[in-house]
Amino acid sequence: MKTTELIVSGRVQGVGFRNYVSLIAKDLNIKGTVRNLSDGDVKIIAQTDDDTLNKMVERIKQPQHQFMKIKDVEIHDLQLDKVYDDFSVVY
Repeated sequence: MKTTELIVSGRVQGVGFRNYVSLIAKDLNIKGTVRNLSDGDVKIIAQTDDDTLNKMVERIKQPQHQFMKIKDVEIHDLQLDKVYDDFSVVY
């Protein structure tokens, strides 16, 4: 298991995107967090294996409804000592 940071840009704030990500993460048993960034993007910290992360990214790219518009998903490996025991939305 590794820790990955995803930065999602597009129309991802004010449209239920964080909750959508949380449902995907819980369905795939991914641990971590999702939060809005001040620039309009959304940051996801995900602790999982590569295959499961790829499944998450594919589902994120297929928005739940017409108001979500995904422009880009940047993926960066992180070195974190913290181990998450669940997935949560950070407000």
